[in-house]
Amino acid sequence: MSQSGSGSFGRTWTFCDITDTRQKTCQNMSIEVTHDDSVVRIPDHDQHPRTDMSESAYPYPRRSAKICTIVLLLTYSTTFANEQLDAVVRSAAAQVAPSVVRIRTITRGDTSQAVVSSQTSTGLAVPGDGLIVTSSFSVRGQAAAIFVEDAQGNRHSAEIVARDQIRNLILLKCEGADFQTPAFIEEQWPEPGAYAIAMGRLFPGNEPSISVGIISAVGRVHGLAIQTDAKISPVNYGGPLVTVDGRVSGLLVPLSPTDRGDSIAAGVEWYDSGIGFAIPARDLLIAVEKLTDGTDMLRGVLGASFATRNPLEPEIRIAAVIPDSPADKVGLKAGDQILRVNGQQISRFGIFESIIRSSSAGTTLNITALRNEEETDYSVTLTDKLNLPVPGQLGLLPDEGSIADSGREDTVVVNVLPDSPAFKAGLTDQCVILKINEAPVTGRSEFRQRARTFAGTSVSVEWKPKPDSPDTTTTEIQAVARPNAVLSFNEDFVRQVTGSDPDAKWGQEEQQIAEQGTLRIFRPEEKQSSRLGVLVMLSENDRPFEVVYRNWERTCQAHNLMLVCPENLQRTDLTAEDMTLIQECLTAVSQRQPIDMDRIIFVSSPRQSELCFSLLTNSRQQSVNRAVFLDTWPVFHGTLPETLISKRLSLLTVSSGTESRQQRALRSAATSALRTGGVRVIEITRDEDLQKHIAAWALQEKVR
Repeated sequence: MSQSGSGSFGRTWTFCDITDTRQKTCQNMSIEVTHDDSVVRIPDHDQHPRTDMSESAYPYPRRSAKICTIVLLLTYSTTFANEQLDAVVRSAAAQVAPSVVRIRTITRGDTSQAVVSSQTSTGLAVPGDGLIVTSSFSVRGQAAAIFVEDAQGNRHSAEIVARDQIRNLILLKCEGADFQTPAFIEEQWPEPGAYAIAMGRLFPGNEPSISVGIISAVGRVHGLAIQTDAKISPVNYGGPLVTVDGRVSGLLVPLSPTDRGDSIAAGVEWYDSGIGFAIPARDLLIAVEKLTDGTDMLRGVLGASFATRNPLEPEIRIAAVIPDSPADKVGLKAGDQILRVNGQQISRFGIFESIIRSSSAGTTLNITALRNEEETDYSVTLTDKLNLPVPGQLGLLPDEGSIADSGREDTVVVNVLPDSPAFKAGLTDQCVILKINEAPVTGRSEFRQRARTFAGTSVSVEWKPKPDSPDTTTTEIQAVARPNAVLSFNEDFVRQVTGSDPDAKWGQEEQQIAEQGTLRIFRPEEKQSSRLGVLVMLSENDRPFEVVYRNWERTCQAHNLMLVCPENLQRTDLTAEDMTLIQECLTAVSQRQPIDMDRIIFVSSPRQSELCFSLLTNSRQQSVNRAVFLDTWPVFHGTLPETLISKRLSLLTVSSGTESRQQRALRSAATSALRTGGVRVIEITRDEDLQKHIAAWALQEKVR
């Protein structure tokens, strides 16, 4: 019997088992290993004739020989494989090593500090006089100076030429430097399964660091990147990904499929996880050519949000269009269904998202959309940012008490706030809203939508002083910006507009959420006709519920607020993995009691920030858009401006009042970025009336 096979790098092996059953002898057992055209023969250790081949006399004559043969074969073959792989990797790395440079960035602190730190990273020489390309992660913060050290240890001063925000690249130039450039692959993508060598240069004068893996996949992260399992240290971002024949296939950068914006650190947390990304060499060189003129490549913005974020969803329908955005200017509207982009059929949302993510500002997309069974073509030129209108208000607050008393859902009774635009325009303290901008208002949901406006906008309101009044009046009201502080309301006013019943009995209860966890609730024991607000306490699952609701009892009763504390099965801190639990909790509490959609409020501490972020930006829950952040602040890295604007996010941040200067600076920067992105943020300091402030802010959010 003979068997043969092949291993790595062209080695073949054969082993033979020739037994003469008539002579009852084992005549020959050997291994032949072919390597570099030479044959190595390993003879059998027992070739002596046997006079008795019975099982009792020689129980393992053939099987033991086979096992020994295979063990020897694998050992010998593995040795050859390791030796040849080592030689190939060393050869490939040596070809690219002269082009791999060390980058040292000196960063400064705030204006009150001198130079405080330095960062070390990797870069790659590219065609051009003294040009180096690296990851944006490698040169971040306020750079006081940038130095590039080549393979010989020579140091050169570098200046930033331009950045590519889409691919997280940055182009540097060293005047007078002459770097050796590597060879690049010509094809767009390397073959999945091929060996890949990740290189970086952390220390001066040494050989570059090397990590070997394979190409796991291509076209990842919205079609931008190669994926590899080669271990990539953060200091190696900006280094090359190399083929076994010594050509550069890509540039290592931190990317994340969940990144929705311009976070240069997205994906860094995956270090040593077996997931790393590289920008393909062809796209890298194209980007370098564009960056050499000193113009940054910015992310393209369409200005529309969509009804789904599921990449597999086949129907791509616009949920909202931002005023004065590229989508708005060409006539795209909410409800339009995207069919094709640049002639390419869009069969799922992930394809459309990849096209947008990989397009820079100034790119023109030809979009075909379906509206009322009719296809229309739109030529849309993406912009780099949106001109965000300032959210406004008229000073109208829906009155839950009057609706509860009348039992009529189609009558929208509102209270007019003192000194508000509506009050100054002549509306009475309490009135009935009939139309807004000539559109009928026959329910609270319509009022909520139609009364949304922007500061400086003129709104036509048709109203009457009482439900049974025969006379109506039409008034023009000029909206003003929403306040940046928490308003105060007296108890009688709060009771009237929330419909709270001072005689109602409240109690606590528990409810099991199947296969998710437990829901602890504090609410009225009897169903009420007025709608309740909902406070979802993400931050309180580590304390006895009785302690929690006792702190909130009087405030909840006065403001008609239901208190909800979710708890997962593990009874641990809630995380982004518990998002389904929270959604199930909201469904459960709404089944028995009408819910005030304007007052669904999440309360988060630092440990639940990621979960709170996921809940707020979930496009499937457009009405869930308000949260309180205790002793922390939200950082919405990687979130599209369209998402923030369309969700109309509103946040209350609560500080301890004892923050360090650095913490205050970080909070201020985060708050400024959120406001720039269209998020309403009110900041307060924690005090003994915290519960009242949160409840008043929740009520204030109902004002239109």
